[in-house]
Amino acid sequence: MPPTPEEIAAAEKAVAEKAATDKLAADEATKKKAADEVARKKAEDEKKSADERWLKIYESFPDEVKVVYDLHTHGLKSALEKERENAKTLPGTLKRLAELEDAETKRKEAEMTEQEKLESQITKITAEKEILAASLRDTQVKSTVLRLAVKLLFKDPEDAFTMIKEKLVSITEVSAEADTKIEGLLGELSKSKPYLLEKSRGDGFGTPQGRGKPPLKEESMKSSKPLIKF
Repeated sequence: MPPTPEEIAAAEKAVAEKAATDKLAADEATKKKAADEVARKKAEDEKKSADERWLKIYESFPDEVKVVYDLHTHGLKSALEKERENAKTLPGTLKRLAELEDAETKRKEAEMTEQEKLESQITKITAEKEILAASLRDTQVKSTVLRLAVKLLFKDPEDAFTMIKEKLVSITEVSAEADTKIEGLLGELSKSKPYLLEKSRGDGFGTPQGRGKPPLKEESMKSSKPLIKF
């Protein structure tokens, strides 16, 4: 779809504005360059004029004054020349110092890196050891819970473990005290949720089937008489 007249006009306006801006920037740069050149030429002329005036003044001094002046300024001139020489060699000296400092920094960083690697390895091993110890503790505690849950006739020892799991955090190692605490927690659970326990079977007094007298069906079979004799 070709551009509309409005779009063409807007594009032409934008191009014209950019050209005007570029021309203005170029003019400003030219003016600045010319001003800088004028300032530089003025400074050179002023220095040259000052040097010429000083030379005329110096030439007007008597010879004995020139000797005293030269002796007085000789040290200053020597110092100035030395400073100029130092200024010439200063960049190289600074570069060399920077290189030495950089090399020393890298050396220290390399040493620190090795030390940090060692510390990182120690930290990692320690963390893995702690995780392994915690996992072993959790396994031992769970095994104890399941064993005691079976002893206390819980229908599902796993469910019992899940229900008291949050209360087992304080147990750091398996011991007789831990057994007592876990058995106490299971006892409280059995009182608050008795439906989790196996129902008594057998003689009606909590004796499980198979531990007391034989099942009723088996007894009746032994005591019953055949209806028809052959």
